[in-house]
Amino acid sequence: MKKNFLVFLCVLMLFSLISCGGNDKNPFTYQQTSASQLTVTAYNGKNEAVVTIPDTYLDRKVTAIGDMAFEGTVMMTSVLIPDGVVSIGASAFANCQRLSAIQLPAELSEIGDWAFQNCKLLTEVTIPENVTTIGKSAFKGCTGLASVTLPDGIKTIGAEAFSELTNLTSYTGPMKHLNDMAKGKLSSVTLVAGEFDKIEFVTFYGCDALTEITYTGTVADWQAVEKAEDWLQSRKDHTLTVHCSDGDITEKED
Repeated sequence: MKKNFLVFLCVLMLFSLISCGGNDKNPFTYQQTSASQLTVTAYNGKNEAVVTIPDTYLDRKVTAIGDMAFEGTVMMTSVLIPDGVVSIGASAFANCQRLSAIQLPAELSEIGDWAFQNCKLLTEVTIPENVTTIGKSAFKGCTGLASVTLPDGIKTIGAEAFSELTNLTSYTGPMKHLNDMAKGKLSSVTLVAGEFDKIEFVTFYGCDALTEITYTGTVADWQAVEKAEDWLQSRKDHTLTVHCSDGDITEKED
């Protein structure tokens, strides 16, 4: 009986070490997800503007940011997420009203639902190459976002992930995800050669402010892309400048 109690006490002490937080020395709370991995489940800092999430704690690697871990953190203006993190949970940084800069790790593969919703001071976001999934409403209501860059390998973008971006002016990424963006103020789009072979009528529909496209291929490559009849009709002045790798061309509908 005494032996069992001592074992229980040791386990309890270990759990308390991993789950500790809420003080000046360690404002993070963790949950152990395997023998060597941790998830950050809460942040208890008070006045820090720049928050750096540790890459390890008690010799265990931080690999995930849990649901609502930083939601509504008032004073945080920027956050550095370590390279070992592969997933950001639902609402992890939602409603952080002063958050203006984020550094997403290269190993990140998944961004959860509402992860950065209503972070109104964010001005740009570059999604790392390994990300394949962005959840619904992940960046919804980030009204300060002016620039979004998506990787070629992204597979799933949830509903309204980039809606209500009322100041978005620049998009770089796969053309198939252009319609996931708020288009009203887009003035510049960068597209990758070989990623698409046809431009549909609806592709640039609603891009009333769009004046230029940067295309990574040659003029000949661009001209070889099939274009739907009246594909420029969705543009107010029916004119676009296309910057190709070997020169510029002007697309204008008579």
